[in-house]
Amino acid sequence: MATTINVDILTAPTTPVATAQILNFCPGGTALLSVENEANTTYNWILPADWSGSSTSYQIALVAGDTEGTAYVSAQNICGTSAPTSIEL
Repeated sequence: MATTINVDILTAPTTPVATAQILNFCPGGTALLSVENEANTTYNWILPADWSGSSTSYQIALVAGDTEGTAYVSAQNICGTSAPTSIEL
């Protein structure tokens, strides 16, 4: 008797696309940044030095620092890591 096995071929994730652009913040203010979610993917966020927040999700809650800067996010799955995208803060 033959057994059927379904196999999904995965690829490395695509570069994340920001779903919102933050234009104005006061120091210490909070915001939620997000990118389009891709199944079976974690996200690596890099924030400006004086900003805070932590997440491996497609969303990150931030506390604004005293200066403007750029956040970077890349997507990762078992097949690899995407190029980062930048979000001006």
